[in-house]
Amino acid sequence: MFNVKNTLRENRSSHKGVNFVYLPKENSKKLLIILSPHNQGDRFCWVKILVPSHDMSLLYINNPADDFYSLETNHAVYKEIIKSVSSIHEKKHTHIMGSSMSAFAALRIGMDLDVSVFAIGPQVVASESKEFAAKSFPKNPKLKLIDDIAQLQERGVWQNLTDFINDFNKKLPPIYLMINHLRFDTENGYAFVDAIKRKAGSKLVCIHSKYVYHGFKIKSKEDVLTLYQILDILTSLSEISFSWE
Repeated sequence: MFNVKNTLRENRSSHKGVNFVYLPKENSKKLLIILSPHNQGDRFCWVKILVPSHDMSLLYINNPADDFYSLETNHAVYKEIIKSVSSIHEKKHTHIMGSSMSAFAALRIGMDLDVSVFAIGPQVVASESKEFAAKSFPKNPKLKLIDDIAQLQERGVWQNLTDFINDFNKKLPPIYLMINHLRFDTENGYAFVDAIKRKAGSKLVCIHSKYVYHGFKIKSKEDVLTLYQILDILTSLSEISFSWE
């Protein structure tokens, strides 16, 4: 019987202190890079249903230090891991995904590496993220988000995604943005959309979900199929252009 825990343990590796699991799929040119969200410790996310049924190669990268927001190294180690694996896959079929904090990192890394991105509820603007955390989690460990971002700002290693996009001068990869129906997602999401729409050549799909909680789940095989459909949309976007563009 297929055992997810054993599969993850047997394929677990580490590079410069960052843990990852690479699960290649024979004869597949597709690769999905999955960044673990905030507060997940040493766990890899969305594995229970996706791993047994995957029809593409998977690269899971976790972040026990919860430092995806820090731009001190510009995610250098994560990029090294991704480059070491993605080189054997077709670029148009290579995608990176994350939720909340890891969506922030997925967008930064995806833009830097020109890899299409599926981002769910990314933190975009520091002021909005801190205000939401203060109001919504007054007695919750997630309140640590305020101190995390404030400290990064003081050290000069935080940058709002809107500012990063405004200063970005390279080609933008296709992006599928999913925001849930709560202020945290919508205010951050709309700020991101507003910044992206001002960049020539941008390709963005934005979905405003009716889901009223922050986060993302894969609870069924149908959810896996929906995820694959989103990745197919990203692949199509990477190929679409008029001859005169």
